[in-house]
Amino acid sequence: MDTHNTLALNPFAVLPMFVPIFKHIPIVNSKFNAMMNNRNSLFEFIERQISEHEKLLINKKADDGITDFVYAFFNEMEQRNSKSANEQDHSFK
Repeated sequence: MDTHNTLALNPFAVLPMFVPIFKHIPIVNSKFNAMMNNRNSLFEFIERQISEHEKLLINKKADDGITDFVYAFFNEMEQRNSKSANEQDHSFK
C-alpha cells in the first residue's frame, strides 16, 4: 500500500491518466505501469480474500462467530436479502 501511495503521488505516474500521449515517454510509462501493476496486485489480493471468505461462509453458520469485517458484511447482506418484501428497508442498494 505504501508503494502504491508513493507511486500515486508521483506526477509521472498519474500524468498518462490525464494526457494519454505521455504513455509513449519511457520514464512516464515505467512509473505509470508500476502504479497500475501495483493496483492490479492489490485488487487481485482483495478478490482472493473475498472468494476465500465466501467459500468458508458456505460451510459456516452466522451464529458461529464473526471473525472479521468480511464475514460481518456477508452476514448483513444475507440478513437484508432474507427480509420479506413487505418490510421497509431504508438502506441504499
